[in-house]
Amino acid sequence: MMQMIKRFANLLYALFSSQCPMYQQLYKIVKGLREHSPNARTQLGKKAKASMLWIILLQARRFVQGKMDGNDGCLGEFANLCNLIRAKNCGTLDHSEVPSELSTTATPEPKSPEKGNRERQQKETMQSHLPRNRRQVQAES
Repeated sequence: MMQMIKRFANLLYALFSSQCPMYQQLYKIVKGLREHSPNARTQLGKKAKASMLWIILLQARRFVQGKMDGNDGCLGEFANLCNLIRAKNCGTLDHSEVPSELSTTATPEPKSPEKGNRERQQKETMQSHLPRNRRQVQAES
């Protein structure tokens, strides 16, 4: 999760520079999470991690809409997230609007032989529509 947040922050930095308000907020979050011990970070529950990422998504939406300026730039839940991270209390984080699919463990559906055959047939059909030289490149790689 930490690496995902850092990558998003790096993308914002590369696109918009260090003056980007969303980058500045994410930098504070990364900095705050680094202050937690590795043990504390690994013990964060799935619900807390899902809530954290959900809140960052909501704030990113606000940023993309151009509504992240002035004193009202951050959502209340985002400001609360930042405060909980600084207080080293983010294990209690819970956002009521997080979709349940994000915080539960899904078991992968077993692949049936019939489904595998269908996928292979679809791939062959798609490749047959490609020009000959393009098929050769894909077959070599």
